[in-house]
Amino acid sequence: MIDAINRGDYASAVSHISQVDNWDVDIELDLNYGIPFLLYADSLEVDSALIDSAAIYIGKQLEEIAITEFANGNYEAAVQQYDILLGIYTHFIGTENLYVAKTYSMVGVILCAMGDYENAEIILSESVKIWKTLPSLLHLEYLYALLMLSESSVRQKKYEIAEQYYLASLALAPKLCRLDSETYLSILGNVGSLYLSMENFSKAEEYLVDSIGVKLDMLKRNDSIAYHEFYSTHMNNLGYLYRYKGMYANALSCFLEEKNSRKISNDTLSLEYVVVLHNIGALYSDMYDHNVAEQYCVDALKCYNSISSDTLSLEYLHILSTLGDINTYKRNYLKAEMLYLMSIKIYNSISNDPLELAKLYSQLGILY
Repeated sequence: MIDAINRGDYASAVSHISQVDNWDVDIELDLNYGIPFLLYADSLEVDSALIDSAAIYIGKQLEEIAITEFANGNYEAAVQQYDILLGIYTHFIGTENLYVAKTYSMVGVILCAMGDYENAEIILSESVKIWKTLPSLLHLEYLYALLMLSESSVRQKKYEIAEQYYLASLALAPKLCRLDSETYLSILGNVGSLYLSMENFSKAEEYLVDSIGVKLDMLKRNDSIAYHEFYSTHMNNLGYLYRYKGMYANALSCFLEEKNSRKISNDTLSLEYVVVLHNIGALYSDMYDHNVAEQYCVDALKCYNSISSDTLSLEYLHILSTLGDINTYKRNYLKAEMLYLMSIKIYNSISNDPLELAKLYSQLGILY
């Protein structure tokens, strides 16, 4: 049958469509002929159940192409394939079914990867709407849709909406994956990070400590780079949490743990390593140990310069601003003034947040 489709002999293929459950998988389907075949069969009013099966088979071929494009980072090509796939599914088997829901979910995932969070939210919301009409929600694609909706909401600072989706995913995840799996632990950590952004410190601590506890057990069993990355990220979140709560000793312990974990996994030439060095320096500054604070911030600046020449970034600005604070405390006023002026210049180039800019001007004003 596939051989007949590839020859463009649609009449012969239609005569064998009743054997659709016995596709000759050894013959590769040419999709340039597969989709026109479906339209031809549909025009002859062939049994709809048989056409549905043919559409699902051809759809799977398209899906494999889309997944490959996505895996290779060809996001736009992947979205194009999924758009064709959606056209096939909605035309031949309807709009509210497992295949359409899965496809919408994957398009949303790709749009998030592209940073198009507004359109991702629209597509993923449609996906979730369809999922809720189906007999079962126990599908990883539904979980991914919830997680990506959470992510897109966080990126748009819609924290209350993100909370709803994260809690829904947290309730679903144990039914689909182990409690010590990377997926489940990531959700725990992301929920903790969300509550940190919402300044709900008690809930943030609850979820972050839970995720760290399980990750520690995982690290004992599997000393891989991937697990160190997960552990580092959540130690970073815990460090921020304890710093906000004024628990500086706890925060310092977390940031030092993160720094050590990143060194073990050879992650010392990255923005994440720059950030942890700066966090430790800023924390020592909070603790009035300005000499140690300055050394960590200088190391952060050296590390940043070794991996990037971009001086118009928030990471670079934050280091300069902290060094300005440190030099103010050490009464190196001319150096502090230079650092603050550099920070203000950078901030005017990359952001329009009046509160942050006012803070920088306030720090500069202290010097005069």
